[in-house]
Amino acid sequence: MERKYSIDILRIMSAIAVIIIHVVSAPVANSTVEIDVSLKMNLNLIHSLMNWSVPVFFMITGYCLLNKKECTYEYCFSHVLKYVCVLFTVGLFYALLEEIYIYRTINISVFVQSVLNVIQGNVWDHMWFVYAIIGIYLVMPIIHQFMQQGNKNIFILTVLLFFFNILLPTLEKWISIGVVFPFSGYLFYVCFGGAVAKLKINKKLSYLIYLTGLLSIVWIIVDADRQNFGYKHLAVCLMAMSIF
Repeated sequence: MERKYSIDILRIMSAIAVIIIHVVSAPVANSTVEIDVSLKMNLNLIHSLMNWSVPVFFMITGYCLLNKKECTYEYCFSHVLKYVCVLFTVGLFYALLEEIYIYRTINISVFVQSVLNVIQGNVWDHMWFVYAIIGIYLVMPIIHQFMQQGNKNIFILTVLLFFFNILLPTLEKWISIGVVFPFSGYLFYVCFGGAVAKLKINKKLSYLIYLTGLLSIVWIIVDADRQNFGYKHLAVCLMAMSIF
């Protein structure tokens, strides 16, 4: 696959945005003193406006991975092993550090509990992405083979994932259905990235995506103090799609 420098730029932009997320969320979550209400609102607003970065990272994964002919289980398992190594090195360090902080001692039971915490996903919040990407890599060969069968498959799967994982959860206050979709989580973002790589997006559709992205920014600015705009919120999704 030919290297695309626009993807490199997206990675840099997303990494900077993730840093901003952590910088503005730390005073709100960990401050020992009372924070001014207006300051807290502004920090939360910046946080919400930067939340596009995590979905874009998943889109980049889909764009690069689903466009590879070598997206096989051998290829994906090799990457899974790398992420498992990250969990049992960096992740284990954080888990052990937390157990030591709680119990103020170092012994075999603390180490064993730290290992169990890594296995169960009970590590510091910023490690959740590693667990999510492992799950993504485990199903990628199946998704890849399905998408190779035609553009219609790509379109239908991406639309279904958007409907059940993004649109319905955002609108659940007003409408809900009992159908349980077997694929959940961040798979939509991965498939959207793959769809952009595979499908030809015309100018009209591009302009529509840009417009919905701008409207989503307005939505977040207007409503940021009344609701949480998480990574899978419709407004954040549209903003991420537009930026991608």
